[in-house]
This record gives sequence, structure tokens and C-alpha cells, in this order.
Amino acid sequence: MLVMRHARSPATAPDARRANADNPRHERQLDEAGEASARELGEALRALNVTIGPIYSSPTYRALETVRLAQLGTPRVVEQLAENARGMSGAAQRSEIDWLRRAVTRAPPAGSDALIVTHTPNIVGAFDDRAAGIEPGEMMVFEPVGSGQTRLLGRITVEEWRQLARQAASHR
Repeated sequence: MLVMRHARSPATAPDARRANADNPRHERQLDEAGEASARELGEALRALNVTIGPIYSSPTYRALETVRLAQLGTPRVVEQLAENARGMSGAAQRSEIDWLRRAVTRAPPAGSDALIVTHTPNIVGAFDDRAAGIEPGEMMVFEPVGSGQTRLLGRITVEEWRQLARQAASHR
């Protein structure tokens, strides 16, 4: 189970002339570095033969944009993965925290990993100190261990995914 903070985006929404054409509500969107890292993440995961099964995403433009640019598949939009009105400065709501905690306890289909794309407050609210300092595009890797429990296997940044893909390519 992979829990990801969306790729990098500026703290403010774009004005009408800077908003992407497919962002009619002018929500926050990825910046150039965020767009590049989302694409690179998808390339690295494909190079490593990481099979992404179900994808669950926040309904926000920047989360959906991350999934689209990574070309990982079509996400199922989950309202509980949205960021609350106060953004990064606010704490996640109980329903958001509970949904995320429960989701990582469910095993994905055999031979695949499920991916959840959401926001810092939700991730920190659900996983406390284990999520401290989570970077844009960074993933937490969980293993469901039964009885509603899970184990954090590690955290991996987009740069680390790229390095793993380069190492794998050099060993072929």
C-alpha cells in the first residue's frame, strides 16, 4: 500500500491566465518541478515493474494532476482524501484520518500495490510522527499485517525512485 503526498505545487492558486485549461475552478496546480517529478515518478515505477492496482485520489486538481502526469491509471476520487478548507495549516478531520488509517490495513489485489494520493494534513493526522516532514511526491510504503494492523516499511521520495530505476537499468 502506497500513500503519497501529491507532487509539488505553489501555496496559492493561479489567476485565470496562469491556470491550466483543464483547471476551470483555478485550484492550486502543480508547478513545473511538480509536473516533472510526477512524470519521472511514473517512469521510474514502470521501469521498476511496480504494478499499481487501485488508485484513490483526493478530488483536488493537484492530486488528480499528479496521477494523470505519472500515467499510473484512472483514480477513484475519494472525498475523505480532500484537504480541508484551512489547507496545510489546518488539521485533518476525523473522517479523513479514519479513512486513511483503515485504507492502509486492506491488502491490494495480489501482485499489485494500491496507491493513495492525498495531502500533508491527512497523512500526518493518520500516521503522526512517522509522516513528519513528508515531501511533495514522497510515498509511505505500508504492509497490511492482518487484524486491522499495518507496518510502515519505509518512505521513498521521487528522487529515490529514480535512483532505484537507474540502478535496475544498469544491472540488466
